[in-house]
Amino acid sequence: MATNWDAELPGCFGCTDMLFARHPLDEERAFRGLASLRSRQVGWTKAESQIKAFLESKNVSVAQIDAEIAYAYRMLSPWLLD
Repeated sequence: MATNWDAELPGCFGCTDMLFARHPLDEERAFRGLASLRSRQVGWTKAESQIKAFLESKNVSVAQIDAEIAYAYRMLSPWLLD
């Protein structure tokens, strides 16, 4: 089954709480994912859509999706193209 997100994205989230890059290992994977996005010239708009699609597939609440996107935006967007 095809996914709408990069293979490394799930590793950026806590397994049970689905929080983005809060644990040091998840944060390290998020930084590696950021490097991958940058090397492929993927901007924030596409990264955001991947995060949303992944969290929706895990039945995360809309409120938490919004919160995790906001957190990821603060962490990732300064380093992405758009």
